[in-house]
Amino acid sequence: MARAAEMDSAARPDPDEQLARCRAGESDAWRALYLEHHEGLFRFVERMGTAPADVPDVVQEVFVVLHRRIGDFDGRVAFRTWLFGIAVRIVKNHRRKTWQRRLARLVGFGPTLSEDGADAESLLSRSEAAVVVDGILSQMKEKHRAVFVLFEVEGLDGHAISQILACPVPTVWSRLQAARTEYHRLVRQWRMVRGEEASG
Repeated sequence: MARAAEMDSAARPDPDEQLARCRAGESDAWRALYLEHHEGLFRFVERMGTAPADVPDVVQEVFVVLHRRIGDFDGRVAFRTWLFGIAVRIVKNHRRKTWQRRLARLVGFGPTLSEDGADAESLLSRSEAAVVVDGILSQMKEKHRAVFVLFEVEGLDGHAISQILACPVPTVWSRLQAARTEYHRLVRQWRMVRGEEASG
């Protein structure tokens, strides 16, 4: 038993040596580091609330940042702690960007190209989109607003929303349909007012 533990310990690379090799740009060391931490990072990013479809991209970004900042690691904390600190910041940034894209999309300025080839999202700043969406949501019926925000903005599914609001899943879908109708009516009103102001 003890001999097996010794052999296992001998098979593991020395962490300091591995990091030194990574800093030197050795691809084998980077590959070993990736294999050692990838699975744990994947679970961590997912548990932090990242949408399943976005988890691989977020984990990849963590390793991109790690590659750029490996020289900043000074050993004052465990490497895994430092790495997960990077992951936390990237998850937060990703969540904020996702939120901003959803707000822009909700007022009709998603990442699509306009007729002249310009990015339509640039026609309305994301900060302005947040103000517009907040204003529109404040005018909606409370029960509609709750379902709309949980589904369209927070990205939760019907089952999760039904648990949060303590109502059956069919009620969630009926409220969501009514909320979308109400929301789009208010967006049209906002567009009309904005159009009148622009032309006036």
